Amino acid sequence: MPSFTRLLVKLFWNNMMTSTEKWAEVRLFDIAKCQGGSAFSPSLQGRKSGELPFFKVSDMNLPENRWTMHCANNYVNRSDRVHINGSEKPAGSVIFPKVGAAIFTNKKRLLLQPAFIDNNVMAVWLTSPERCIPAFLYLHFLTIELSELSNPGPLPSINNSKIQELTISLPPLSEQERIAAVLWKIQRAIEVEEKLIATARELKQSAMRQLFTKGFRDEPQKASDIGRIPSSWNAVPLGSLGRIGNGSTPLKTNPAYWENGTIPWLTSAKVYDVTVRQADQYVTAKAVQECHLPRVQPGSVLMAITGQGKTLGHVAVTAIETCVSQHIAYIQFNNNQIVPHFVRLFLESRYDELRGIAQGGGSTKGALTCGFLKTFLIPLPKPDEQARIASVLLTIEDKASVHERRRTMLQELFRTMLHQLMTGEIRVNKLDIDVSEIQP
Repeated sequence: MPSFTRLLVKLFWNNMMTSTEKWAEVRLFDIAKCQGGSAFSPSLQGRKSGELPFFKVSDMNLPENRWTMHCANNYVNRSDRVHINGSEKPAGSVIFPKVGAAIFTNKKRLLLQPAFIDNNVMAVWLTSPERCIPAFLYLHFLTIELSELSNPGPLPSINNSKIQELTISLPPLSEQERIAAVLWKIQRAIEVEEKLIATARELKQSAMRQLFTKGFRDEPQKASDIGRIPSSWNAVPLGSLGRIGNGSTPLKTNPAYWENGTIPWLTSAKVYDVTVRQADQYVTAKAVQECHLPRVQPGSVLMAITGQGKTLGHVAVTAIETCVSQHIAYIQFNNNQIVPHFVRLFLESRYDELRGIAQGGGSTKGALTCGFLKTFLIPLPKPDEQARIASVLLTIEDKASVHERRRTMLQELFRTMLHQLMTGEIRVNKLDIDVSEIQP
């Protein structure tokens, strides 16, 4: 039985047999202290090592600092205290943004060691460790929306009084430890899945660099307009492979185009799917006829050709006949000698180049045009080698997708368990569980 299944069975059985002991409702002010950070003199910034980290809001975004703060972009020594207007915050402090738009990111982290924080950050730490453990305090803050504590105004901010007004429900310390242990284990599992996702993505990038320049046949390379490629390959314009066009968007205010529509129509959000199997919107036959919407056939490659965010340049293959918005270009191949996923994967490997061209004005500023895509060169091996290359890369993508689904499941499990455990809906006071990995 998988470890998480065993854990959930334990939780269910424990909840059926648990005691009805009530939790104590206390003011946070009675068990904890809150304080903002210190101004960070430019003369102290930039050190990559030292006795104490000096954390800024940006440090919370470092991949190593998911729940607990492990590293910083700046360090100071204890001898620097005379130049810092404020004191270090103790290990076990919960820190979060207190000023500006960063409040709405809702990030909270736990200090593993004493540290300084800058004046855009607030720390909350326990003054009654006999009543609450740091990990439970941190979990309590995970249930709080920072935006709800923010003062309105042009510059949002959180002051001490807002924190001191909060209350917290405290079970006995032993149950706090068990609650933290359960949630910590789920978080550890999420982190494992994220590392596996990152590894799969790195492997895919490495494989694409290798396969799109050397292929599978170990043959000599030759120079081309897109760099070195195997001697049997050709660099050809994308437009030579089939029809390239872009879609159209029927007038949104005309209900005759949208109400009870049955014909698939895609927005650029769908290009995040490797293979599009279902539309996100539907239009009517009247819309197709009057707005002259092209019907894109299965096996066509789709690309988002506009957008200010990361959507621009993303590609997918459609498995359904569909219409698409004006923000999507389609490549409909003129013969079965082209493997659609080979083309998609090569275009994906040139994602940064395509975005750079669009944003730099090499095409239309902030967009790619169909005219530009028609002249964009891609390498073209024989169909069997296209298929083999695509198969290898799709296998890696499938592995990443498995781990992404597991991560999503664990994240949902965490949200559910956080609510149920922190409200006492599920009790773990008699659960037999290792609590040794709780930090700090």
